[in-house]
Amino acid sequence: MEPGVFITSFGDNGIIYDVHVWIDDAYDSLSRKSDLYEAVWFALKDQNISMPYSQVDLHHDNDVVDVMASKGV
Repeated sequence: MEPGVFITSFGDNGIIYDVHVWIDDAYDSLSRKSDLYEAVWFALKDQNISMPYSQVDLHHDNDVVDVMASKGV
């Protein structure tokens, strides 16, 4: 059976793909999945394609921070 790659959705930070492959031994699926991820990682790295991590900005209310500090939180 030939491998298949399918776009399944657009996430907040990227495109979500499903990769379908056939393996002979289901008990070996975890190591095969790891091998596949590693191959994709190094293929992207070889092409100088980076995968940035999500960034979250935290804004706080000074009044709330003062109350928490006064309670030792």
